[in-house]
Parts: sequence; structure tokens; C-alpha cells
Amino acid sequence: WVWSATFAPDDEQLMMGVHSNTNKSKETIHVFPTKIAAMSTSLCTHIDRNMTKDEWENYASDLTYERTCDTYPVNNK
Repeated sequence: WVWSATFAPDDEQLMMGVHSNTNKSKETIHVFPTKIAAMSTSLCTHIDRNMTKDEWENYASDLTYERTCDTYPVNNK
């Protein structure tokens, strides 16, 4: 459950207070980047390839397909 949400003053991040069953305090704070460059930088630390065209169509269809992580080859299958 989201208990609260707000944007940072510079609009670079969205912060949410979320109900947590795994945390004793029952509320955790989640921070999400709102700018494309920050999102791709964060994403590239968790994956080992670029998105496929099908994945891109599912998650970013309003943007032109491009390589997200410079360190990996284009994955336009």
C-alpha cells in the first residue's frame, strides 16, 4: 500500500512511503528516478543486456527504441 507520495523539489525523484510486511516499522520509503538518463543508469546496474524490441514495446512504447546500456550491444530481436 502506498501511504504517501511526493516529488523531490527538483522533480528528479518520486518518493513513496509504502506499507511493508517485512519491516518492523511497517513503512518503508522507496525512491524512484523520474528522468530517463537516471532511470537507464539505475537499470543498467541490474541487468546484463539491453531490452529486446518486444520488451521495449511492452514497457516504453511511446519512445523510439534505443540501446539503454552503452556497455551492451543492441538487442533488437
